[in-house]
Amino acid sequence: MSAGRLAALRILRTPSALVTSFAWIALALGAALVERSRGWHSAGHVLLGAFGAIALPLLVFSIVGATLGGAGFGRAGRPLVAFGADPLRVAASTLAVAAVTSVVLCALASAFIAAVAHGADDPPIVKDALTSAKVGALAALAYTAFFASGAALFRSGIGRGALLAADWIFGDGTGAASLLTPRAHLRSLFGGPPAFELSQRASTFGLLVLAVTFGAIALLLARRQRA
Repeated sequence: MSAGRLAALRILRTPSALVTSFAWIALALGAALVERSRGWHSAGHVLLGAFGAIALPLLVFSIVGATLGGAGFGRAGRPLVAFGADPLRVAASTLAVAAVTSVVLCALASAFIAAVAHGADDPPIVKDALTSAKVGALAALAYTAFFASGAALFRSGIGRGALLAADWIFGDGTGAASLLTPRAHLRSLFGGPPAFELSQRASTFGLLVLAVTFGAIALLLARRQRA
């Protein structure tokens, strides 16, 4: 069995993770429907609040956890490594499955929520949905690498929760520390305060840098969790 297939099966065979993932999407969708029912009609308000600040990071958090089977990043591939598979290839395949799953779900959810909560003051609905999908996909990629690196810190995977807390604590601010969190850049791209006074274009680049950096850290740290 390949590492990618193992990771995908873990997601499909973890009902709690699937339910939790769609529950976060439902939460954001509910907020969008409330926005619409009250006549506020502001996609930015929902994307910045219920979705970007809560649902999206927790959705990716659940997916990464399911992909790893609740273990540390390196130990998740131990069954295959024990039979001679290359540890780095196994880790890379596992990370790729988590990233693709997160990106697809977050992009679709972002576009759908933007369309549901669309208002007269928002950009044209198709453009708004596509832009939101791109932002959601990029944020999902950064969050996947971010949480994977946390899961690689300890064999139990507890570091994933530690980085979630760090994202909430430092990402809510606008100081220099916020630059290291996906939350601050996502907030900026969804129309909120900038991360350390960066432009939205810079925050787009910032999410890419975080994705590459934390992804590399996760792969490097995964090697020491083989035992």
